[in-house]
Amino acid sequence: MYATLSDIPRPDTLISAYEARLARICVGSNADFRETPPSRAREFDDILRTLELLMLDARSRRNMAVPAISRLPEEVITMILKLVAAEDEPRPQIDKSLVEKHENGDLTDRVADRQLWDKTFNEGGCLGWIRLTHVCRSWRSLLLSIGSLWSNALGRLPLADEELLQRIGEHSLLSVMATDTPFHLHRPQIFRKIAALDFVGRLRSLRLVGVGPTPWFIQHVEELHAMIWASLELLEVNYAAEPWTEDLVSHSILQTPSLRVARFEGYLISFESKSLRELSLNFFVSGSAGLPTDALFDILRKNAETLECLELVDPFALEFEQEAPSLTKLCLSRLQRVRLVQNFAETQCAFFKSIHLMPFVQFDIELYVEISGSRSREDFSDEVKPLLDAIAGYNPGIKWDGAAIFPPPDGYDNVLCFQLYDRPPTPTSMSPIAMAGSEPFNPDNAKLQLRVTNGAGYDPRDQTITFTGISHLLNPDHLVALSFGGFTMWEDTDIAEAITQFANLRMLHIIDPLDHGQSLFNNQSRISNNFPFLSFSGRHDRASRPLVSSALANDHFAPSSALDMLWLVQSAGKSRFSCSTWCNIIADQLRQTFCDAEAVYEAKPIKVLRISYLAEVLDGDEDVARAAFAEVAGVVEWMTG
Repeated sequence: MYATLSDIPRPDTLISAYEARLARICVGSNADFRETPPSRAREFDDILRTLELLMLDARSRRNMAVPAISRLPEEVITMILKLVAAEDEPRPQIDKSLVEKHENGDLTDRVADRQLWDKTFNEGGCLGWIRLTHVCRSWRSLLLSIGSLWSNALGRLPLADEELLQRIGEHSLLSVMATDTPFHLHRPQIFRKIAALDFVGRLRSLRLVGVGPTPWFIQHVEELHAMIWASLELLEVNYAAEPWTEDLVSHSILQTPSLRVARFEGYLISFESKSLRELSLNFFVSGSAGLPTDALFDILRKNAETLECLELVDPFALEFEQEAPSLTKLCLSRLQRVRLVQNFAETQCAFFKSIHLMPFVQFDIELYVEISGSRSREDFSDEVKPLLDAIAGYNPGIKWDGAAIFPPPDGYDNVLCFQLYDRPPTPTSMSPIAMAGSEPFNPDNAKLQLRVTNGAGYDPRDQTITFTGISHLLNPDHLVALSFGGFTMWEDTDIAEAITQFANLRMLHIIDPLDHGQSLFNNQSRISNNFPFLSFSGRHDRASRPLVSSALANDHFAPSSALDMLWLVQSAGKSRFSCSTWCNIIADQLRQTFCDAEAVYEAKPIKVLRISYLAEVLDGDEDVARAAFAEVAGVVEWMTG
């Protein structure tokens, strides 16, 4: 780049034309502008404007000749390349024919629903974002200067490990992911290279994925136990062993003082850490008998003072229930969340009796039952109540005031999900922004998330057995806020029977209120006259007027109406009727349901009717909705998607 005019080589056509133009204006020589008459100022203005236009034209022509992305600042291009690298990771080569053999075996059946294993089995070799180094010289130079990208690719391409190590630089921390299966063409050798270069202390994260009769390459990590893994913050192992493999715990202990997150699936690498925050032990995939009880409680005891999040998926040995009473009770004083997946409630109950937790802990529980028939309520009480009592024991006097009950997103007909709250949202605390969503209850705030699989049958209507059995254990009279919906195969009688238990509801949130039972046939004559979510006997008699719950005692909504809030949500793309028809059908149902409510309540039956209609709407639909519901609701709130 030129610093002054004198730096421009002569002769130059553009400079010559410029000097000739100035010569006609200036009185003296071209260099003596002090003798220029003041009257010539306008001519200089013309020259300046001409030069500006020439500069704009030249810049425009230049930009047309250069790709648009090259005109972005280097910082922006770097950010884009990092985002691309996160989405398009390099993958090692696999033998497709060997993959097909595994697709028909028990191994794939156990892991096919897991995203990580799907990638391991189904995605072939690819350079990923590294291909961008061949686009142009500037991109290659930029990518080569970002050592963290190359460090994150370590182990993914076994034949390129040495070159990647050269590109990382001397200061970047290392992130290694290594995969070893019968259908991968090359076994990982990254650990021997790291050990030879004395790079173990630079490892920040380590992810290991393995399939086979023995954890061959995982054991190579254990060979480095004499070294200090000073920078390691994340350790993750995903290992699918042969069924009923017994030795799933390493005997060597890694020294990882900075480890914060440890996740083990199928195999446990023993470690020592001073800062562990999150621990996950998942032994469902191994098909094994779980961890020995002493190994399980040893790792919990070593990290009891720092652990904040704990996940246990089928980790217990077959003898755990007999061994648990002899264990010294373990206090996890900093634990905030615990997720426990175990088929038998008795085993979960034995675990909770073996540990001590603080009242602020949140629970995420999955369990399996086989309950049906006329004694279903008693059977639920026998099997599940001890578990719920053990959880409630950490919060003496706890009352479940709010609940969200729904089928699982994965669509299993014999599964039911509960989100339970000891402090539900009140009508005045609901954020207007949340109206656009279909879930007013934030699952992150749930005190207990409970997923129950009932193996007694796969009829969707059998969900009502689970619904009734679990709800009865929660003391439904205390419940004042309920979110309910998504049960497309339930009939009106099923819905009414399920919700009848909750006699003191003050808030009711319904998802897709017309997408169930006979309503699915798009025939208005087959739709119930009453609103099934409220049409149960005795609800609107003066003698059964709802009580004031402690959760709402300070709220300005007084129980002078049947409900403080009814929130109806119609999901996007699922409405079987036009918006106006949808509103008129539900309004007619509510009028029929509350036809005698004026004699019971001093005000309209519903304080606030909130509608979140996320499907397609037309002009005038809001006016139709407000007019249709005006008779039953004091306030109608309207929100579209």
